Amino acid sequence: MRQYSIFLLALIFCMQAESNMALKELQKMLGRRQAYHTVIVNGKIVSRGEFNMTPEHCNLRYNIMKPIMDKYSRSFTLLDIGSAAGYFAIRSAADFDCTAVMMEQNYQPLQKICEANTDLNNLVFLNTRCDVKMLRCLGDCEHFDVIMALNVIHHFEEKWEACLDALMKLGDNLLIETPVKTTTGSVIGSKYLTQLNNAIQKRGGVILGEVPRWSSPKDPARIYHVKCPSKKLRYTRYDTVNPSAARNYPIESNYEEKFMHKKGQKLEWLKGMNLWTFKILNGTFPSTPVLKKSVLDVFKDDYKDFMIWNLILQGNEVKVIDQDEDWHPSARGLKDTLKALEVKPKPGSAINFY
Repeated sequence: MRQYSIFLLALIFCMQAESNMALKELQKMLGRRQAYHTVIVNGKIVSRGEFNMTPEHCNLRYNIMKPIMDKYSRSFTLLDIGSAAGYFAIRSAADFDCTAVMMEQNYQPLQKICEANTDLNNLVFLNTRCDVKMLRCLGDCEHFDVIMALNVIHHFEEKWEACLDALMKLGDNLLIETPVKTTTGSVIGSKYLTQLNNAIQKRGGVILGEVPRWSSPKDPARIYHVKCPSKKLRYTRYDTVNPSAARNYPIESNYEEKFMHKKGQKLEWLKGMNLWTFKILNGTFPSTPVLKKSVLDVFKDDYKDFMIWNLILQGNEVKVIDQDEDWHPSARGLKDTLKALEVKPKPGSAINFY
């Protein structure tokens, strides 16, 4: 293990250098262009955001949704789809014992915002395109406690209903923000807004509040809470190529506790997401050096099945699961997992790392 100790020291040095550079690069980036949302770094506002996405506006929206998260007396997992500058996920990560997963495609500042938030160790960023197929696959293998879809669904236009149904299979509590109407006609998917709002309410959506739209303050957006019926997984890991492997793994969850039933066992649920899912969906934060360190920190010689899909990513740390069967000897499993962390898969594709 001496070689891994030296490797670990090198990783720690790289991580410190990364965090120092991140804030400088973010400040330079924001100096050229204002971020879409208010930007928070270590509890402080570093950019007020464009349009009406000011601290006051973002804080209003957050405080409308926060009472849902206040109900949790346990740790939980949050998925923020279309995160932009990550305001709502980062606020949640600071306020709650949760893993905050952000999903956004090619929004360069968000990577630097995550890196600069060194006071938080519970952030995850998936730099991937969100489509209906991916959401369905994600709902087959992951179960989130809180899902935020803020001004997202109407962007799917004619596929808005397929998107809504896929979102409702991602977990327990779905928070939706969507325009009610538009007098300007400039909103993407504007002709579907009436149908969308009606469908949300038909599925049990409760209106938590209304807020001004950034592009048209006269046309409010509604924030809904929908209790979702999804209480099972079909796969234990992200798998788009092997439907024959589908199973039903029932989930028990409420605001106090959460369990999954598997092979006759009632297993306590850990917050976070599978590290395999993170890689397939082009996870870019935490960085590879941080992930390698976290893997080395939890590794033990006597593990029976130490593989990337048996690791739960909680932010800067991972937890080991499913070590009751002898499938992969520890030495091989550690080597293969570290190798897998170097792979850059095509976003949304199931791949074979080996």
